[in-house]
Amino acid sequence: MSDGAKVRLVSAGTGKSIDVPDNLTVADLRELAGVSDDVQLAFNGDIVANEDSVDLSDGDTVVAAPRKVGHGS
Repeated sequence: MSDGAKVRLVSAGTGKSIDVPDNLTVADLRELAGVSDDVQLAFNGDIVANEDSVDLSDGDTVVAAPRKVGHGS
């Protein structure tokens, strides 16, 4: 068993690899990386609804994107 994993966090067209401990969830990654609550996180192309239930593994990529804002009347 390894001592950790490397997860890629992509935001606004840039990405960085983050060394994280084993057994990390998307919610843990949000906290560790200091990602604001007003930013959505996507894993495998889908917005994560329950971040505590999605476990990350070495090599996974999480994409951070601002929530969509509606305009108009």
